[in-house]
Amino acid sequence: MIKVGKVSSVNTSELTVKVFFELDDVMSIDLKVVQPITESQTPWMPRNGEEVLCVYQDSKNGFVVGKVM
Repeated sequence: MIKVGKVSSVNTSELTVKVFFELDDVMSIDLKVVQPITESQTPWMPRNGEEVLCVYQDSKNGFVVGKVM
């Protein structure tokens, strides 16, 4: 399942975020943020309020795969 929502909290030490999905009026559990493979050692993390694309393995567990521009 693919969903779009807004980041509501960021945990930089765990590389996870919580996302609010307006259409469903639901807050996610902590979702891992997929990291690009680059030479940089600095992880990319979305910011609070940014719209992100999420991919779910099942109804509960998923990942943030990128920012919606």
